[in-house]
Amino acid sequence: MITEIFDHNAVFMEQFEKVNQSLEEQLAFIAQETLSAVKQAELSVPVCIKALDALKKLVQKQGFKSEKNEIFFFKYLKPKIACKLIYHIQVFNIETGRPSGTKKQQKKYFEKHLKAINRFTENNIDLCQYYRSDSTFLDEKYFVRGKADLHLILDSNFFNFDSTFNTSHDHLVAQILANDMLSLYIREAITNIDARLNEPEQNQQNRLTWTDSKAHLVELIYALHATGSFENGRADIKEIASSIQKAFNIDLGNYYHVYLEIRNRKTNRTKFLSLLQESLSKRMDEMDEK
Repeated sequence: MITEIFDHNAVFMEQFEKVNQSLEEQLAFIAQETLSAVKQAELSVPVCIKALDALKKLVQKQGFKSEKNEIFFFKYLKPKIACKLIYHIQVFNIETGRPSGTKKQQKKYFEKHLKAINRFTENNIDLCQYYRSDSTFLDEKYFVRGKADLHLILDSNFFNFDSTFNTSHDHLVAQILANDMLSLYIREAITNIDARLNEPEQNQQNRLTWTDSKAHLVELIYALHATGSFENGRADIKEIASSIQKAFNIDLGNYYHVYLEIRNRKTNRTKFLSLLQESLSKRMDEMDEK
């Protein structure tokens, strides 16, 4: 679809897809290897910045074949990457500011951020409707560099932007897309808090939270399944994964995909199991020495 609409040379589109695919792969790897939302965001932000920098260099090197190409780039292509940077920055800010109080206080905190997203939508309702309806009559003013109409500029920070890589509204479009992702993140956080609120107090007190990487836990789950450690070997992967996720207060997401990544490792496919063996042996040796 992109290549049909974007009548630029093939080299530009090939380079864009390369930047975008690399970004997606790196973000997926970070998500698999990192449990903490703060750490995941912290690692993801520089990766997104690097991708945007690569995109900027591509624009500077290739330029645009037509105004139509420029509009399409700033309306669809750049926001597709920029929204990920905005999203991870906001997740980092939200999680580092999360109160350490009761679950009800945390739920109220997340609901406040959800309201802020709704306020942004209300304050930018014309642009949201314009973008989501695929309107085009203001594209030349919104998504062409150097053609900004002061009466249409909604973001006062626009004048601090790099005029060679920004239009008056591409950043706001990226914010709209980031808010879509952030809304899902916040709603999931609220759902998890509600689940904890409805859980018996005794279960909450006895619960441990897995703070190592998701990939390590997936490796352990598949190892336990392979050795038939549950229900005399009759428990399947789904049952084991579900029980362990509840026990360790973690959502592993698509753990089968993570397992495929583990299988595709070129060296030491069972590195976590090796680490467990080494760590336990070391502790025993230290105790023996004492």
